[in-house]
Amino acid sequence: MHCRSDSEECRSNLVLSIRSSVLVAPVLGVLLTTTAGDAWADVEAGIAAYKDGNFDTAVAEFQQHAADPKASYYLGLMHERGVGGLLENYATALKFVETAGQSGHIEAQLKAASMYEAGLGAPQSSRKAAEWNLRAAEQGDVRGQLRIGLAHRDGTGVPRDKYRTSLWLGRAAEQGNLDAIEALRGLRDQGLISNREMVARLAGVPPEGAELTDRGRRVRD
Repeated sequence: MHCRSDSEECRSNLVLSIRSSVLVAPVLGVLLTTTAGDAWADVEAGIAAYKDGNFDTAVAEFQQHAADPKASYYLGLMHERGVGGLLENYATALKFVETAGQSGHIEAQLKAASMYEAGLGAPQSSRKAAEWNLRAAEQGDVRGQLRIGLAHRDGTGVPRDKYRTSLWLGRAAEQGNLDAIEALRGLRDQGLISNREMVARLAGVPPEGAELTDRGRRVRD
């Protein structure tokens, strides 16, 4: 039905339409928030069930919310183990894990790296393993930082690179990772980095002319 824009009926319909929109918008927002909250609770319930060994309940919750990174990650773990009525299938497990990893799930990124390194679910690929470890490292995960640092040291899946080796090992060492600290000392003992550079990395400062922190002096001494 068409009406003239200056008619009383048209103006009344416009007012009613605006009022309806104003009333519906908050309700829709509440519904969306509630739905998201319910999904989060379901996934958390699934994780609790998984940890308790109640795999049937866990898989039901995860399959209902498979688009959630956590749910996708755990579905990957369950396919890897063949529990909860799921067939043991490494390829399917890797797909779920990678899907979660692409959404930024750190545990999934590290798991994908381990699976590629071991050749589970896909041909062995140190390059892809390094790519996933790097994703975790870039989010500040100390395990990813250690792994990618060692990969650059050994040339495993990535080029040998002294700078990136000391960079990533240094970041892991800043978080107190003892393996990273020992690896940096090993580089120094082999003459690959100077004592000053090692101390600077451990102290969390650039190696070029920066003041050492008390922590750095203790490591040096």
